[in-house]
Amino acid sequence: MKLALNLLEKFIDLPSTDAVEVRKLLDDLGLEVKDVGHDRRGVVYTIETLANRGDHLSAIGVAREIAARTLSSVKTPACIAELPQKKASLPVRRLTDKCMRYALLEAEIASDMKLRSDVASYVADAEALHPLVSILNFVQAELGQPMHAFDRDKLEGEIVIELSDKQEEIEALDGKKYLVPAQSILIKDKKKIIAVAGVIGCANSMVTDSTKRIAIEAALFCPVTIRKTARKMALVTDAAYAFERGVDTEGWLAGLKRVGHLLGSPASASGQGSNHLLGLSVADEVVIARPTILLPLTLVRTQLGMPRLDEVQVSTRLKHLGYLIEVVSSQKAKEVIQVTVPTWRVWDVDSVEDLIEDIARSIGYNQIKLEVPALDYAAIEESEQQRILGRLEPILVGSGFLEVISRVFYSAKEVQLIEEYAVDKLPKHIALKNSIESAYSHLKVTNIIHAAQLAETNQRRGVLSVKAFELGQLFGLNRGLTEDYQHETTVLSLWQSGRWMQGEWRQPEKREDKVALFTGVIEQIFRAFRSEVTISPSSYPLLHPGCQGELRVGRKVCGFFGQLHPALQAKLDLKQELLYAELSCAALATLNDDAIYQKQSEYPAIRRDLTVRLSAKQFASEVEKSIRLFEGFRGDESHILTDIETLNDFKKEGEDFRRVSFRLTFQSSERTLEGQLVDGLMEGLFQYLESRGNGLV
Repeated sequence: MKLALNLLEKFIDLPSTDAVEVRKLLDDLGLEVKDVGHDRRGVVYTIETLANRGDHLSAIGVAREIAARTLSSVKTPACIAELPQKKASLPVRRLTDKCMRYALLEAEIASDMKLRSDVASYVADAEALHPLVSILNFVQAELGQPMHAFDRDKLEGEIVIELSDKQEEIEALDGKKYLVPAQSILIKDKKKIIAVAGVIGCANSMVTDSTKRIAIEAALFCPVTIRKTARKMALVTDAAYAFERGVDTEGWLAGLKRVGHLLGSPASASGQGSNHLLGLSVADEVVIARPTILLPLTLVRTQLGMPRLDEVQVSTRLKHLGYLIEVVSSQKAKEVIQVTVPTWRVWDVDSVEDLIEDIARSIGYNQIKLEVPALDYAAIEESEQQRILGRLEPILVGSGFLEVISRVFYSAKEVQLIEEYAVDKLPKHIALKNSIESAYSHLKVTNIIHAAQLAETNQRRGVLSVKAFELGQLFGLNRGLTEDYQHETTVLSLWQSGRWMQGEWRQPEKREDKVALFTGVIEQIFRAFRSEVTISPSSYPLLHPGCQGELRVGRKVCGFFGQLHPALQAKLDLKQELLYAELSCAALATLNDDAIYQKQSEYPAIRRDLTVRLSAKQFASEVEKSIRLFEGFRGDESHILTDIETLNDFKKEGEDFRRVSFRLTFQSSERTLEGQLVDGLMEGLFQYLESRGNGLV
């Protein structure tokens, strides 16, 4: 909203007329000034207006805020005492309750009507407008009531206000044609649409230089209806901007009385003509109740941190904002005042909190002492999801998996792709009626699509090994039950694609090796709950039919895992195979809850590889057991050998023995290990293995 400083000065005595000081005052009142400009009116402020504060779109509305701060009086502009008692020649009929007030003031104006000089000095573009239009714009700037003028001689029959039942086309005042959506409030005469209520008038009834009789519309329309109509028409007008924020429910009366005063002489440039009010037509009204709120002063003092704030201070500031005050109880412990909301605030004030906000703004936020409330240092109880993540995160991170967070939505295209393979086998998708964009149109029933997309994106960027996990929600409608039965489940998803181990020098692992390693991680997850998992056949539709399994603990189904279906992999343009597992957190939560696991060390690990010679019939596990029994890894250093991994097992043609490679991982939870220590242990290990017939190769 643009507000001229000299117009504001007509309504209130400002503490300072300096433009900078006035701007500071407006900013402090919550009326954020975006820009300060100058034109023929003088200093003009561009004020950011809140969506529910239509009263701030006028000089008198801003003056009230200043009055509550400075405890000054607001000056009301001159108006005629009464509107004409005689009915206008145009009867008015209201057919929708989306129009709560409607009045037409009929008047006769001089053909060469002249704009009053005291009005012209406040209107930015007075020279380009008909004088009557300038007056209506001026009154809206003063009082916040939008009004519209029709050429009376272009109207036929009665005026009807109704809600449209179909799309209509109009030619507006700006000469452009617009499509008006159904369920818009239309103003019609006997033969045509003459205005889109609260938005814009039509060219067929506009005021011109030849106009002699006028009909001035002053009304109150439903803010939501006006907002919807203006948005669908892609049209922003001053009237729509005000109506959709909520104008004074009784502003129509004050607006017409102010216009009646401004239509007084001088009326014409030649002095031959004059302006006369002829009559007034008012439609039956919808009663709009003014909320009444009981305000406990003890609550005001507590919320504002002002224990000495008394009833007089509170009442005085609210009265300056236009509230009606009545003391209900004056007992010190139970001071309560009854507050009736003014007509220009019925759209946004309906609670004690709204009143306290007005009081705080009138006092000044800088005057309110900020106090940090007492903190409760008791530990907040962990949720089931947090407990599960806390237990599994060390295992997953220690195995090279990184946590990711993906969106819970996907597009209709992805839904179609899933249902192509899994129609009637997965929960039915829940479609959003008001999605932000097409990519977020449905809630996901599985995380496998996002997992594949994440893997493909990372591999395209050169990541050789993708290992990730996510603890999140899935949604769906249970098939075979009522459509209203929606469910939300929390699942742990983990997936792997590409190499299992980093390192470009390595030969990529075979599928069976990666499946074994992936299965090993799953087994560790269940061991964290002191449970043993078994794998049974499954038929999950999005996974490879020959490489998948159901995860069970006893008879309890806890999830599934497997390789992404090759056809789905091709459609997702995934170059590498994807291993995927999905575990139910509800099922995990029912497993043994007294699990113990070792916290992951913060110190770096040292790895050493060795290849030993085994007979054709000797198991590699026997060598692994021998390594663990080596006395060098017992006693004081028993804790530093943390892992033994079998890397390779092969046999050359013509040799009667096998070569088995192991990787040993050394890590301390207390200190950083030195390479010299590890090398010494490895030398002792070599001698120990040779003594057992497993020499190094």
